[in-house]
Amino acid sequence: MGAPEASPFENRETEGDEDYIDAPSEFDLAEELGSSMPIRDEDIIPDDGKELPPLEMVEKRIPEKTRVLMEELFRAKLSKVQRVNPKKIK
Repeated sequence: MGAPEASPFENRETEGDEDYIDAPSEFDLAEELGSSMPIRDEDIIPDDGKELPPLEMVEKRIPEKTRVLMEELFRAKLSKVQRVNPKKIK
């Protein structure tokens, strides 16, 4: 038998690490300042200056078969048109 596996919940001391700075994380700072999450680059929505089409026009662009499958398989219905940052699309 080998040494017991280290637990991820153990308190690890940082005495030997000279470069360690005990500071709050970005999430902690954002929470203290009243925001729920820090703003990241992929959260910013770029504005291309074009108007978004109305929901009715977008619905017409989606084939009927696709719309039926979306509703059947995912219970998804279109409710609004909005811009999405391309960095968030995976």
